[in-house]
Amino acid sequence: MNKQFLKDALGWGFILWLIGYALGMIFFAIVPPAMIGWVITPIGIVITLWVLFKKIKGDTFQYYLKLAFIWTAIAIVLDYLFIVKALKPADGYYKLDVYLYYLLTFALPLFVGWRKKYYSEAGMDLYNKTIEFVDKSFSGKKPHFERTVFWLEKFLLGATEAHKIAAYAHDIERGVSGEKNREYLNLEFLKYHQNEGAEIIGKFLEKNGAGIETINKVKHLVSSHEFGGDDEQNVLMDADSVSFFETNAPHFVEKRFPIDGYEKIKGKLDWMFNRISSEEHKKIARENYEKWSKALEAYKK
Repeated sequence: MNKQFLKDALGWGFILWLIGYALGMIFFAIVPPAMIGWVITPIGIVITLWVLFKKIKGDTFQYYLKLAFIWTAIAIVLDYLFIVKALKPADGYYKLDVYLYYLLTFALPLFVGWRKKYYSEAGMDLYNKTIEFVDKSFSGKKPHFERTVFWLEKFLLGATEAHKIAAYAHDIERGVSGEKNREYLNLEFLKYHQNEGAEIIGKFLEKNGAGIETINKVKHLVSSHEFGGDDEQNVLMDADSVSFFETNAPHFVEKRFPIDGYEKIKGKLDWMFNRISSEEHKKIARENYEKWSKALEAYKK
């Protein structure tokens, strides 16, 4: 569990319970005890919905399902400790209004999670906005990004919107900072490139209302797309390389060779091929790798 989920689940779960508890103490002096729960319920619904829509950062239904279980467990346990055991209500505690309270505590996160999922799927808004942002940063479309998305979807079964965003935006640092005179074989620069790119796209997603899960996933992928890491980071790295040999290798061999020289271009081709983590993915890239390596040798002569 990450820190954001612990904050959303345990932090807000406790705060919401505490608000209800405090309201119960206040209304105890104003309304008959049997009516306290019914008076608090509509207030609690409004507050809980506000928290779910404004403060909770999840963007998948599973996130809200886990939230529902934890919030309900918090409510049941703390009610038992601080009301049933501590206050010992004379006429008992577990009545219809209490069961309705537990039901709503469980159901409201599910409703909000479903609603966010529905509208996300209906619009694919974040992915389209990412395409616009990246294209604008590079002053036009780059086939390399489209083909990186294509290969990532081939390599990763069940690729999500976050995976596609990471694939399309993996080189965003170059678009924002500029592509001229880049040290594309300098390992320290490549580390900077991927980490800075992760921060740039993370801030963009946050500004455009992405949930914390999507932001963290995209940043995680982009932050290691040059060197790989876990299975999903390796898939993005491989997709980047396969796409490179389809779309960018001709530019390096035909345009950059006179500027950067043989050794640097050969190093770039070798680096992009040798880093591919999967032998299956290497087989896909090999034809174009060998094609442009031979073309480079011909230019050298």
